[in-house]
This record gives sequence, C-alpha cells and structure tokens, in this order.
Amino acid sequence: MLLTICSCKDNQTTVVFGKVVDQKQQPVDSIMVIATGSRAIPERLNHTFTDSLGGYTLTIDVPKKYHTLNIFIPYLSENPKFEAHYKIENIYKNAQKVGSCCFTEIGEKTR
Repeated sequence: MLLTICSCKDNQTTVVFGKVVDQKQQPVDSIMVIATGSRAIPERLNHTFTDSLGGYTLTIDVPKKYHTLNIFIPYLSENPKFEAHYKIENIYKNAQKVGSCCFTEIGEKTR
C-alpha cells in the first residue's frame, strides 16, 4: 500500500477585497489594484478598479503553479490617477497595519 500525503489545496479560488482611501480617509475611485502570482517572474492574474466608495474585490482562480499572490496598486502610466495625486502611506492586511504589501494565501479570503 502506498500512501501519499499532499498539503496542496484543492480550492485555488482566492478572494481579496478592500478599500482605498486618501490621507483624509475619503474613498478614492478609479484606482487600479493588481493581483500577480508569485514565481521567479510575477504574472498578472487579475486586476480591477476601485468603485466610487473606494472599494474593490478580486476573485481569482489561481493556477496551481502559484503558492502565493501579491496584491498591489501599480504606479506609472497604468494607473495615471494614482500616480498624479497619491502615494502609499499605510497598508493594512486583515485590519492590521503592515510594512509592505501584500502577499495573500491562496484559497483564502483576505482584506
């Protein structure tokens, strides 16, 4: 008899949600948020824009070759409103302030 133990998750669907606010805690609309799969070269898996209340939700069916996701707000020409008016001051993951953003476990729901 051969017994194989695998810690791999069957469910690779990952949900990331949050809110982007300015320094006055006012919601910011039309800011791009990106999810990339973490490997030697990151690959964009999904993106969205914040709504009029600053909210966003990304639902990603993550390919099994990825173990974590990186969620971030891109700079440069992809996100002209952000680049022209804002900079990242504070980042929170699951309501806890973190120093840098934001690796997310696959198969989980993260704020």
